[in-house]
Amino acid sequence: MKLKYLELMKTAIDSYSYEYIEQLYKENLENGIKEHGISRIASVLGILISKGMKQEYYSLWMKLMDMCCNQLHMIKDGNDFAVREIMSCIIETKGLVSTEKTDEWLSLIKKINYKENYGVYAKSVDDMAHNIAVYNMAGEYLRQIYGMCDTEDYFNIQIPCQLKMFDKNGMYMDPGCPMLYDLATRVQFSLLLFYGYNGKYRKQLDDNLRKGAMMSLMMQSACYEIPYGGRSNQMVFNEAYQCACFEYEAARYKKEGELELAGQFKQAARLSYESMLGMILKKPAKHVKNGFSWNSLFGCEWYAYYDKYMITMGSFAYLAYIFCDETVEEKTCPAQKGGYVVNTSDAFHRTFANACGYSIQIDTKADKGYDATGLGRIHKIGVPSETVLSCPFPKTPKYLIQDVLMTKMPDRSEISRFEKENPGFLSITPVLFSKEGWCIRLCDFYENIESEMDVFKQQENSVEFEVTYKSECFTGFTYIKERYTLDEEGVHVCFSCDTDKTYALGYEVPVIKTDGESVSETSFTDNRIICRYKNHEYVTETEGCDIKTDGEYANRNGIYEKAVISRKDNKPLNICFKIN
Repeated sequence: MKLKYLELMKTAIDSYSYEYIEQLYKENLENGIKEHGISRIASVLGILISKGMKQEYYSLWMKLMDMCCNQLHMIKDGNDFAVREIMSCIIETKGLVSTEKTDEWLSLIKKINYKENYGVYAKSVDDMAHNIAVYNMAGEYLRQIYGMCDTEDYFNIQIPCQLKMFDKNGMYMDPGCPMLYDLATRVQFSLLLFYGYNGKYRKQLDDNLRKGAMMSLMMQSACYEIPYGGRSNQMVFNEAYQCACFEYEAARYKKEGELELAGQFKQAARLSYESMLGMILKKPAKHVKNGFSWNSLFGCEWYAYYDKYMITMGSFAYLAYIFCDETVEEKTCPAQKGGYVVNTSDAFHRTFANACGYSIQIDTKADKGYDATGLGRIHKIGVPSETVLSCPFPKTPKYLIQDVLMTKMPDRSEISRFEKENPGFLSITPVLFSKEGWCIRLCDFYENIESEMDVFKQQENSVEFEVTYKSECFTGFTYIKERYTLDEEGVHVCFSCDTDKTYALGYEVPVIKTDGESVSETSFTDNRIICRYKNHEYVTETEGCDIKTDGEYANRNGIYEKAVISRKDNKPLNICFKIN
């Protein structure tokens, strides 16, 4: 796997031509470094050169390193990330340059002062600082290793603040609890321990890393992706971070003699890597999981432009590379084996289930800027992740759902004119239709809603559980109940409610039209939707229902059509999703 991770890094660099990197160098030299993309390019490039790749870039890499090292102690923008990147590069490239040059770079990095050169850190133990502070802690620890600083006082403030951000499952609660930043922050703490941090908070950190990694292992989807939810999701680098997490844990458990668990993490890492190949083998490689142009911002936040987030994959693949222990033998991981249901803490409000090659994810109280409440993901092994659904549809997404072409950091005000809304929220969602013509949709609830889960069966050939939603805003009924079964036949959902004949029950189901490249062929008939997409057939079946379409919705992965499935009464509605 080490070679595969180096190839990921090379793919990231190859996404930029020599001439383009040279242009970026000149712009940053003349105008000053404004963000951390250029330091990541310098770091990844140098590490590849040290491994015998990209030798023709040596002179350009030297200029990039000189520029970064000369500027970092005079700027703040991007330094929270850049210092660790540049320090890692210096460590890996010691044999490539003269001792004098290495000493020169280190002497410049030594001038950094966290109060002047970092943007995010806690001022006291009672302060709060989000995930970015953990990135600069890794950089500070590398500086300490080389005698540039003493991190004890800094860490005695930063780590207690960060420990408050972990939930009972060891998951990191960044503001809004985005799923990527839980994973990313834990990996940065893993890096700190990997480099040798053995201070008084090591055990507390390590305990959280163990618990959080076990959650990640169980939350990995049947397409081997990280969970959806929140900021920066559906970016290709998401799975590079997952590789790093799983490689760290595989190596840890191998050392401890827990060979079964080590092997599960090892297989999960490889499968995570393989899940990226569909995007990175495209020419040019893609940085976001859809089929729009490589330089499109479709599905991206304004800050998630190609120049920054393509090289990010290479940066995090390096962490997987250094964590990787090639001697660990693979064992069947949970995403492959299935047979379980797992619930997060209330802070993350998500439920995961996996059986018979299918996995699902439910968000019971979604972040309205990124997601929608309800069933938001159905994946199946070997099937493109967007086929049924990989993430839901916010009404007013905090990312673009127009095909805007832009590779460099945009002006925030410039981007705002391209922002577009969906007709409403959408997930695979229960609906109650009133006789007066209006409806109540579960996906519209992002506050004032609570849920409970009951698990009835967890076996390899079948899992069965129930989610019950209650809200003081429900009128004419007290609960919405969904009973889920995953088996060889697919994903079955039974929607029931204690309403009287005031309402009829139904479902709204998104059906993919295009990912920006491939186009589906879909037929809608009574009780059945058949969608043919990328050599697969996705079927939605029900009984005693009418089906109609009602507009287009877009998420990070593409454009979907909303299908409205409705009964004429309040009897429980059964629906089945299967992929052939």
